[in-house]
Amino acid sequence: MRSMALAIALAFVGAFAIAGDNFDSLDTDGNGVLDADESMQLEALNDTEKFNNADTNNDGSLDRTEFADVMEKTAPTTEVSSRS
Repeated sequence: MRSMALAIALAFVGAFAIAGDNFDSLDTDGNGVLDADESMQLEALNDTEKFNNADTNNDGSLDRTEFADVMEKTAPTTEVSSRS
Protein backbone atom coordinates (compact mmCIF):
# COMPACT_ATOMS: atom_id res chain seq x y z
CA MET A 1 0.00 0.00 0.00
CA ARG A 2 2.85 2.38 0.82
CA SER A 3 4.44 1.83 -2.60
CA MET A 4 1.11 2.59 -4.27
CA ALA A 5 0.80 5.89 -2.42
CA LEU A 6 4.37 6.77 -3.34
CA ALA A 7 3.77 5.97 -7.01
CA ILE A 8 0.67 8.16 -7.05
CA ALA A 9 2.53 11.01 -5.34
CA LEU A 10 5.43 10.77 -7.79
CA ALA A 11 3.07 10.72 -10.75
CA PHE A 12 1.37 13.87 -9.49
CA VAL A 13 4.67 15.66 -8.90
CA GLY A 14 5.88 14.64 -12.35
CA ALA A 15 2.66 15.82 -13.99
CA PHE A 16 2.91 19.15 -12.17
CA ALA A 17 6.51 19.61 -13.34
CA ILE A 18 5.55 18.86 -16.94
CA ALA A 19 2.58 21.21 -16.68
CA GLY A 20 4.93 23.91 -15.38
CA ASP A 21 7.23 23.50 -18.37
CA ASN A 22 4.25 23.69 -20.73
CA PHE A 23 2.89 26.72 -18.90
CA ASP A 24 6.16 28.61 -19.31
CA SER A 25 6.39 27.82 -23.01
CA LEU A 26 2.77 28.89 -23.59
CA ASP A 27 3.06 32.12 -21.60
CA THR A 28 4.52 33.98 -24.57
CA ASP A 29 4.21 37.45 -23.05
CA GLY A 30 5.76 36.29 -19.76
CA ASN A 31 3.10 37.85 -17.56
CA GLY A 32 2.64 34.73 -15.41
CA VAL A 33 -0.84 33.81 -16.65
CA LEU A 34 -2.28 32.35 -19.84
CA ASP A 35 -4.88 34.24 -21.80
CA ALA A 36 -7.29 32.50 -24.16
CA ASP A 37 -5.06 33.08 -27.20
CA GLU A 38 -1.98 31.59 -25.50
CA SER A 39 -3.90 28.52 -24.35
CA MET A 40 -5.43 27.70 -27.75
CA GLN A 41 -2.38 25.61 -28.68
CA LEU A 42 -3.49 22.86 -26.28
CA GLU A 43 -6.31 20.49 -27.14
CA ALA A 44 -7.52 20.63 -23.53
CA LEU A 45 -8.02 24.40 -23.86
CA ASN A 46 -8.55 24.97 -27.57
CA ASP A 47 -11.97 26.58 -27.47
CA THR A 48 -13.72 29.24 -25.44
CA GLU A 49 -15.88 26.82 -23.47
CA LYS A 50 -12.91 24.72 -22.36
CA PHE A 51 -10.95 27.83 -21.42
CA ASN A 52 -13.86 29.31 -19.46
CA ASN A 53 -14.38 26.04 -17.59
CA ALA A 54 -10.69 26.00 -16.64
CA ASP A 55 -10.79 29.64 -15.50
CA THR A 56 -12.33 28.80 -12.14
CA ASN A 57 -11.90 32.28 -10.65
CA ASN A 58 -13.36 33.92 -13.79
CA ASP A 59 -10.59 36.49 -14.17
CA GLY A 60 -10.12 35.88 -17.90
CA SER A 61 -6.79 34.10 -17.55
CA LEU A 62 -5.35 30.86 -16.24
CA ASP A 63 -2.84 30.88 -13.43
CA ARG A 64 -0.47 27.98 -12.80
CA THR A 65 -2.90 26.23 -10.46
CA GLU A 66 -5.82 26.39 -12.90
CA PHE A 67 -3.54 25.20 -15.69
CA ALA A 68 -2.17 22.31 -13.61
CA ASP A 69 -5.74 21.27 -12.73
CA VAL A 70 -6.62 21.06 -16.43
CA MET A 71 -3.47 19.12 -17.23
CA GLU A 72 -4.15 16.68 -14.40
CA LYS A 73 -7.76 16.12 -15.50
CA THR A 74 -6.83 15.59 -19.14
CA ALA A 75 -3.64 13.55 -18.63
CA PRO A 76 -3.82 9.92 -19.67
CA THR A 77 -4.25 7.66 -16.68
CA THR A 78 -1.70 5.05 -15.81
CA GLU A 79 -2.40 1.96 -13.81
CA VAL A 80 -0.36 1.41 -10.68
CA SER A 81 0.28 -2.09 -9.46
CA SER A 82 -1.04 -2.71 -5.96
CA ARG A 83 1.71 -5.18 -5.14
CA SER A 84 3.69 -4.30 -2.02
